[in-house]
Amino acid sequence: MIVFQYPMYSRICEKVMLKSVKKKENVKTVVIVHDVDSLRFGKHNKKKVSAEIKYLNEFDCLVVHNNHMKKWLEDNGIRVPMVSLGIFDYENSNNQNPNYSVEDGLVFAGNLWKSAFLKQINIKTKIQLLGPNPLSHYPQNIRYDGQYSPEEVPMHFKAAFGLVWDGDLNDNNLAEYTMYNNPHKASLYLSSGLPVIVWKDAALSDFVVSNKVGFVISKLDDIDSMMNQITQQDYHELKKNVKRISLQMRSGYYIKTAMENVRRALKKK
Repeated sequence: MIVFQYPMYSRICEKVMLKSVKKKENVKTVVIVHDVDSLRFGKHNKKKVSAEIKYLNEFDCLVVHNNHMKKWLEDNGIRVPMVSLGIFDYENSNNQNPNYSVEDGLVFAGNLWKSAFLKQINIKTKIQLLGPNPLSHYPQNIRYDGQYSPEEVPMHFKAAFGLVWDGDLNDNNLAEYTMYNNPHKASLYLSSGLPVIVWKDAALSDFVVSNKVGFVISKLDDIDSMMNQITQQDYHELKKNVKRISLQMRSGYYIKTAMENVRRALKKK
């Protein structure tokens, strides 16, 4: 079995490598899908969707983000077996987040030029920002704490929750893709011991609710009322659940489980 990662951002390399491998007898090809570009950028462009589906059908099995992505791919023509990952693992050697209280608010980490919504956010809950390209001004409840490498950033979390809110959900493409993908940002927070807050229509909301590792909200304006209702006992229970998930992520549990399911799927094929 040979495992590919997709996309490689060089279609020539992708096609040449796959064609070369498929010449070998009795070799199964598996691809771990990190992004589906036709879903992310061109869901209504039938030509782009068709081309990507055709390429992915060349593999013997796909590992996809979750069941929402799996269903979209099936509905659009994928005919090979697929396995849902659930959530991405995250290599994180830092100590888990200390025992902050609900009053410490949220952290939002990422490239801040894509997050202009933070400038207009109308809530009182504290928000810590970490990442490059901050805006020149934010509301008083938002504090910018600098930019750090992916390995360093968990050491600088000083909040009770991680906010997973990719870009402006008024952008139809971004909003729709959030309904199918697993943001790596969620794995960053959870592997660091932080419960998360996510959009209720995001694919990730299923994982958050079923594992009791955070809350789902309809809009950012709901944050204040939600935070006011959380007791320290509620937060303690969330942290216990997050610790279990964090340890699994750090050990590669989700990809290991997915690959075991791939082997079972290939035996049936």
